[in-house]
Amino acid sequence: MIRVSKRTREVIGVIAEQDYGGVTLDEALRRLAREHWQQRAIIAMDRYRAENPSAREDYPDEVAEIERLDDQIVE
Repeated sequence: MIRVSKRTREVIGVIAEQDYGGVTLDEALRRLAREHWQQRAIIAMDRYRAENPSAREDYPDEVAEIERLDDQIVE
C-alpha cells in the first residue's frame, strides 16, 4: 500500500482512463514507471552518442540494431 494525496490519485485516474484505456490505477502506475525507465535509457544513449561520436563507426551492426529498437520505443 502506498499513500498518495487525493489529487494525485485523481491525476493518475485521468491518465489511466484517457491515455491507457481505463486500466486500473495500479496498471497506470506500472506503465508510467516503465515509460520513465525507457525515457532514461533513451537519454543515456543520446548522451553516449554525443560524447562518443566515433563509437558509431566502430560498431555499425550494433548501432543499426539499437536504432531499430529506439524506433520501436518511440512509436
